[in-house]
Amino acid sequence: MLATLSAIHLAAENGTKSPLNPILGETLVQESANGTRVYCEQTSHHPPISNFLIEGSPECPFRMYGHVEYIVEVKGAFTKVDVSMPGKVTLELPDKTIYEAEYPKSEVNGLLSD
Repeated sequence: MLATLSAIHLAAENGTKSPLNPILGETLVQESANGTRVYCEQTSHHPPISNFLIEGSPECPFRMYGHVEYIVEVKGAFTKVDVSMPGKVTLELPDKTIYEAEYPKSEVNGLLSD
């Protein structure tokens, strides 16, 4: 599901002026030069949940959609951070194949040490 993050990053890089902490109901709509469209909406603030839809260009008419919640837990004296994004992501390919996935939990250790 790196494509989700990549597509949203590319949308932001191509001129979208969005805050890093979106407010409830804020939307993002972006279309790339090849016709790929990205739609995002912040649907909950506490907990922070975003819904998204990415539609491929006419030459590659895939659809990726879903929702994610952002959970970041700082532990210790900022020595460890746990990041998880519970939710569901669905990818529909042009041949009608459907994949469903969830994001894994990530752990970052050794940020600060004595």
